[in-house]
Amino acid sequence: MYAAGSVLCWFLSRRLEVFTAPRIRLVFWSGAVILAACIMATFVQHSLWVAGFAFFLIRAGRTIRNPILGQMQNEHIPSGSRATALSILSLLAGFGLPAIFAACAAVVFIGLLFPVREAA
Repeated sequence: MYAAGSVLCWFLSRRLEVFTAPRIRLVFWSGAVILAACIMATFVQHSLWVAGFAFFLIRAGRTIRNPILGQMQNEHIPSGSRATALSILSLLAGFGLPAIFAACAAVVFIGLLFPVREAA
């Protein structure tokens, strides 16, 4: 599954120019796809098909979203503040998969509530 997800992400990353929507719209819709996948994985825990589908949706959403958000973050956030956000992710590891998926869904949902803005 990981190899198939990597191939999917490779094809998506090579064809990002196909997505002609504005950057903000792509960030919103890819976030909505990731949110739906996290919620689906949170509530349907005993199905391998759902887990696989959620895995592929999350990988595809991240492949579309990360380059756009990386560029936008570099335009707004000073480099000294970026490491703090990454260190927070390690705090969830001891709570198990349902808690991690629920926390990820909550963070994505909160992130979707705030408007993304272009740098001037």
